Amino acid sequence: YMGGIFWRARMQKPQLFFRTTPFHGYSVKFSPHVGGALAVASAQNFGVQGQGRVHILAIVENQFRPLASYTTEDGVFDVAWSEVFPNHVFIATGDKVLLWNAGDRNAQLGVFAEHTQEVYGVDWNIKTKDTFITASWDGSIKWWSPNQQTSLRTFSEHAGSVYQAKWAPHDAHTFASVSGDRTLKVWDVRTERAVLTFAAHPLDILSCDWNKYRPGTIVSASVDKTVKVWDIRGAPVRPLKEFTGHSLAVRRVVCSPHNADIVASTS
Repeated sequence: YMGGIFWRARMQKPQLFFRTTPFHGYSVKFSPHVGGALAVASAQNFGVQGQGRVHILAIVENQFRPLASYTTEDGVFDVAWSEVFPNHVFIATGDKVLLWNAGDRNAQLGVFAEHTQEVYGVDWNIKTKDTFITASWDGSIKWWSPNQQTSLRTFSEHAGSVYQAKWAPHDAHTFASVSGDRTLKVWDVRTERAVLTFAAHPLDILSCDWNKYRPGTIVSASVDKTVKVWDIRGAPVRPLKEFTGHSLAVRRVVCSPHNADIVASTS
Protein backbone atom coordinates (compact mmCIF):
# COMPACT_ATOMS: atom_id res chain seq x y z
CA TYR A 1 0.00 0.00 0.00
CA MET A 2 1.50 3.34 -1.07
CA GLY A 3 0.16 5.83 1.41
CA GLY A 4 -0.34 6.93 4.96
CA ILE A 5 -3.06 6.03 7.44
CA PHE A 6 -4.03 7.96 10.56
CA TRP A 7 -5.53 5.95 13.44
CA ARG A 8 -7.19 6.89 16.68
CA ALA A 9 -6.04 4.51 19.38
CA ARG A 10 -9.57 3.73 20.61
CA MET A 11 -10.96 2.95 17.15
CA GLN A 12 -10.44 -0.14 14.98
CA LYS A 13 -10.78 1.63 11.62
CA PRO A 14 -8.36 4.20 10.20
CA GLN A 15 -9.63 7.76 10.26
CA LEU A 16 -7.68 9.37 7.41
CA PHE A 17 -5.79 8.28 4.29
CA PHE A 18 -3.11 9.92 2.18
CA ARG A 19 -1.66 8.22 -0.89
CA THR A 20 2.04 8.64 -1.64
CA THR A 21 1.87 6.83 -5.03
CA PRO A 22 4.24 6.10 -6.78
CA PHE A 23 6.35 6.25 -3.62
CA HIS A 24 6.38 3.71 -0.77
CA GLY A 25 6.22 5.08 2.76
CA TYR A 26 9.17 4.48 5.11
CA SER A 27 8.75 6.80 8.08
CA VAL A 28 6.32 9.31 9.57
CA LYS A 29 7.00 11.88 12.31
CA PHE A 30 4.68 14.29 14.09
CA SER A 31 5.86 17.88 14.30
CA PRO A 32 6.94 18.86 17.85
CA HIS A 33 5.73 22.40 17.15
CA VAL A 34 2.40 22.19 15.31
CA GLY A 35 -0.36 19.84 16.40
CA GLY A 36 -1.61 17.69 13.53
CA ALA A 37 1.38 18.35 11.26
CA LEU A 38 3.39 15.37 9.96
CA ALA A 39 6.40 14.65 7.78
CA VAL A 40 6.29 11.45 5.70
CA ALA A 41 9.41 9.84 4.19
CA SER A 42 8.93 7.81 1.01
CA ALA A 43 10.89 6.15 -1.80
CA GLN A 44 10.24 4.69 -5.23
CA ASN A 45 10.73 0.97 -5.89
CA PHE A 46 11.15 0.18 -2.18
CA GLY A 47 14.27 2.34 -2.08
CA VAL A 48 16.24 0.08 -4.44
CA GLN A 49 16.40 2.73 -7.16
CA GLY A 50 14.58 5.90 -8.12
CA GLN A 51 13.68 9.10 -6.33
CA GLY A 52 12.43 9.91 -2.86
CA ARG A 53 9.91 12.40 -1.56
CA VAL A 54 9.08 14.07 1.74
CA HIS A 55 5.44 15.04 2.24
CA ILE A 56 4.41 17.65 4.81
CA LEU A 57 0.79 17.12 5.82
CA ALA A 58 -1.64 18.88 8.14
CA ILE A 59 -4.82 17.42 9.61
CA VAL A 60 -7.46 20.05 8.87
CA GLU A 61 -11.21 19.54 9.23
CA ASN A 62 -10.74 15.78 9.58
CA GLN A 63 -8.72 15.33 6.41
CA PHE A 64 -5.09 15.40 5.31
CA ARG A 65 -4.09 18.62 3.63
CA PRO A 66 -0.74 18.57 1.77
CA LEU A 67 1.30 21.64 2.73
CA ALA A 68 4.57 20.98 0.92
CA SER A 69 6.68 18.27 -0.68
CA TYR A 70 10.33 17.87 -1.56
CA THR A 71 11.63 15.41 -4.15
CA THR A 72 15.13 13.96 -3.85
CA GLU A 73 17.38 12.09 -6.27
CA ASP A 74 17.47 9.02 -4.00
CA GLY A 75 14.91 7.31 -1.79
CA VAL A 76 14.06 8.88 1.57
CA PHE A 77 14.18 6.43 4.48
CA ASP A 78 13.70 8.71 7.48
CA VAL A 79 12.99 12.28 8.57
CA ALA A 80 13.42 14.30 11.75
CA TRP A 81 11.96 17.67 12.72
CA SER A 82 14.20 20.33 14.22
CA GLU A 83 13.30 21.08 17.83
CA VAL A 84 14.35 24.72 17.31
CA PHE A 85 12.97 25.88 13.95
CA PRO A 86 9.37 24.76 13.26
CA ASN A 87 9.80 24.44 9.47
CA HIS A 88 13.18 22.71 9.39
CA VAL A 89 13.23 19.01 8.48
CA PHE A 90 16.24 16.70 8.25
CA ILE A 91 15.94 14.23 5.36
CA ALA A 92 17.85 10.91 5.24
CA THR A 93 18.25 10.28 1.51
CA GLY A 94 20.86 8.20 -0.27
CA ASP A 95 24.22 8.48 1.50
CA LYS A 96 23.53 11.94 2.94
CA VAL A 97 21.20 14.07 5.03
CA LEU A 98 19.57 17.22 3.69
CA LEU A 99 18.27 20.10 5.79
CA TRP A 100 15.13 21.51 4.21
CA ASN A 101 13.00 24.51 5.09
CA ALA A 102 9.48 23.16 4.58
CA GLY A 103 8.15 26.71 4.61
CA ASP A 104 9.96 27.33 1.32
CA ARG A 105 9.48 24.51 -1.19
CA ASN A 106 12.96 24.87 -2.70
CA ALA A 107 14.98 26.03 0.30
CA GLN A 108 17.72 23.45 0.88
CA LEU A 109 19.67 24.81 3.82
CA GLY A 110 22.42 22.24 4.23
CA VAL A 111 23.94 18.95 3.08
CA PHE A 112 25.61 16.52 5.49
CA ALA A 113 27.48 14.05 3.31
CA GLU A 114 30.11 11.89 5.00
CA HIS A 115 28.44 8.47 4.89
CA THR A 116 29.43 6.10 2.09
CA GLN A 117 26.17 4.13 1.92
CA GLU A 118 22.48 4.82 2.53
CA VAL A 119 21.48 6.75 5.65
CA TYR A 120 18.62 4.76 7.15
CA GLY A 121 17.95 6.73 10.33
CA VAL A 122 18.17 10.30 11.66
CA ASP A 123 17.32 11.44 15.19
CA TRP A 124 17.33 14.89 16.81
CA ASN A 125 18.59 15.35 20.37
CA ILE A 126 15.53 16.48 22.33
CA LYS A 127 17.59 17.29 25.43
CA THR A 128 20.17 19.69 24.02
CA LYS A 129 18.12 20.58 20.93
CA ASP A 130 21.29 21.42 19.00
CA THR A 131 22.64 18.17 17.51
CA PHE A 132 21.46 15.09 15.63
CA ILE A 133 22.74 11.60 14.83
CA THR A 134 22.58 9.51 11.66
CA ALA A 135 22.67 5.73 11.20
CA SER A 136 23.94 4.24 7.95
CA TRP A 137 24.32 1.02 6.05
CA ASP A 138 28.07 1.78 5.96
CA GLY A 139 28.18 0.53 9.56
CA SER A 140 28.71 3.91 11.21
CA ILE A 141 26.80 6.45 13.28
CA LYS A 142 27.69 10.13 12.97
CA TRP A 143 27.03 12.99 15.38
CA TRP A 144 26.32 16.36 13.78
CA SER A 145 25.62 20.00 14.48
CA PRO A 146 23.27 21.64 11.97
CA ASN A 147 25.62 24.63 11.98
CA GLN A 148 28.50 22.77 10.30
CA GLN A 149 28.71 20.28 7.47
CA THR A 150 31.45 18.12 8.97
CA SER A 151 30.48 15.65 11.67
CA LEU A 152 31.43 16.15 15.30
CA ARG A 153 32.32 12.49 15.78
CA THR A 154 31.98 9.11 14.05
CA PHE A 155 31.15 5.86 15.86
CA SER A 156 32.27 2.78 13.91
CA GLU A 157 32.21 -0.31 16.12
CA HIS A 158 29.31 -2.08 14.42
CA ALA A 159 30.24 -4.91 12.04
CA GLY A 160 27.09 -4.57 9.92
CA SER A 161 24.62 -2.02 8.61
CA VAL A 162 23.27 0.32 11.30
CA TYR A 163 19.51 0.58 10.95
CA GLN A 164 18.63 2.99 13.73
CA ALA A 165 20.20 5.21 16.38
CA LYS A 166 18.09 6.84 19.08
CA TRP A 167 18.93 9.47 21.68
CA ALA A 168 18.12 8.63 25.29
CA PRO A 169 15.33 10.87 26.61
CA HIS A 170 16.97 11.15 30.04
CA ASP A 171 20.60 11.91 29.16
CA ALA A 172 21.82 14.45 26.62
CA HIS A 173 25.02 12.50 25.90
CA THR A 174 23.65 8.95 25.49
CA PHE A 175 22.21 7.13 22.49
CA ALA A 176 21.54 3.53 21.46
CA SER A 177 22.08 1.84 18.09
CA VAL A 178 21.09 -1.45 16.46
CA SER A 179 22.65 -3.26 13.54
CA GLY A 180 22.82 -6.16 11.17
CA ASP A 181 25.61 -7.51 13.36
CA ARG A 182 22.84 -8.52 15.81
CA THR A 183 24.07 -6.29 18.63
CA LEU A 184 22.58 -3.39 20.51
CA LYS A 185 25.10 -0.76 21.59
CA VAL A 186 24.84 2.14 24.01
CA TRP A 187 27.14 5.11 23.46
CA ASP A 188 28.29 8.31 25.17
CA VAL A 189 29.12 10.97 22.57
CA ARG A 190 32.08 12.12 24.66
CA THR A 191 33.95 8.94 23.72
CA GLU A 192 34.30 6.99 20.46
CA ARG A 193 33.90 3.57 22.11
CA ALA A 194 30.53 2.07 23.04
CA VAL A 195 29.92 1.95 26.78
CA LEU A 196 27.77 -1.20 26.42
CA THR A 197 27.44 -3.91 23.77
CA PHE A 198 25.32 -7.03 23.91
CA ALA A 199 23.87 -9.59 21.50
CA ALA A 200 20.17 -8.76 21.59
CA HIS A 201 18.79 -11.06 18.85
CA PRO A 202 19.98 -14.01 16.73
CA LEU A 203 19.23 -12.10 13.48
CA ASP A 204 19.53 -8.51 12.23
CA ILE A 205 18.12 -5.86 14.58
CA LEU A 206 16.13 -3.23 12.69
CA SER A 207 14.81 -0.85 15.33
CA CYS A 208 15.08 0.32 18.93
CA ASP A 209 13.55 2.89 21.26
CA TRP A 210 13.87 4.12 24.85
CA ASN A 211 11.14 4.10 27.49
CA LYS A 212 11.02 7.70 28.69
CA TYR A 213 9.33 6.73 31.98
CA ARG A 214 11.86 4.04 32.92
CA PRO A 215 15.49 5.14 32.60
CA GLY A 216 17.68 2.32 31.31
CA THR A 217 14.83 0.48 29.56
CA ILE A 218 15.16 -0.11 25.81
CA VAL A 219 13.03 -2.08 23.35
CA SER A 220 14.44 -3.75 20.23
CA ALA A 221 12.89 -5.30 17.11
CA SER A 222 14.42 -7.86 14.79
CA VAL A 223 14.24 -9.94 11.64
CA ASP A 224 13.71 -12.86 14.06
CA LYS A 225 10.05 -11.63 14.35
CA THR A 226 10.36 -10.65 18.02
CA VAL A 227 10.31 -7.51 20.12
CA LYS A 228 12.36 -7.54 23.33
CA VAL A 229 12.41 -5.25 26.36
CA TRP A 230 15.77 -4.72 28.11
CA ASP A 231 16.97 -3.16 31.35
CA ILE A 232 20.54 -2.18 30.53
CA ARG A 233 21.44 -1.24 34.12
CA GLY A 234 22.14 -4.82 35.18
CA ALA A 235 25.06 -7.09 34.34
CA PRO A 236 24.73 -9.25 32.42
CA VAL A 237 21.92 -7.62 30.44
CA ARG A 238 18.89 -9.89 30.14
CA PRO A 239 15.53 -9.34 28.43
CA LEU A 240 12.69 -8.36 30.75
CA LYS A 241 10.07 -9.38 28.21
CA GLU A 242 9.85 -10.93 24.75
CA PHE A 243 6.90 -10.48 22.38
CA THR A 244 6.37 -13.04 19.61
CA GLY A 245 3.14 -12.03 17.84
CA HIS A 246 4.58 -11.15 14.41
CA SER A 247 4.95 -13.63 11.55
CA LEU A 248 7.58 -11.63 9.61
CA ALA A 249 10.50 -9.31 10.41
CA VAL A 250 9.61 -6.48 12.79
CA ARG A 251 10.58 -3.25 11.00
CA ARG A 252 9.87 -0.62 13.67
CA VAL A 253 9.18 -0.44 17.38
CA VAL A 254 8.32 2.60 19.53
CA CYS A 255 7.53 3.15 23.19
CA SER A 256 4.40 5.11 24.01
CA PRO A 257 5.13 8.72 25.04
CA HIS A 258 2.09 8.55 27.31
CA ASN A 259 2.18 5.15 29.02
CA ALA A 260 5.21 3.29 30.40
CA ASP A 261 3.63 -0.12 29.72
CA ILE A 262 2.70 0.30 26.04
CA VAL A 263 4.90 -0.54 23.04
CA ALA A 264 3.88 -0.41 19.35
CA SER A 265 5.52 -2.43 16.57
CA THR A 266 5.07 -2.93 12.85
CA SER A 267 6.10 -5.81 10.60
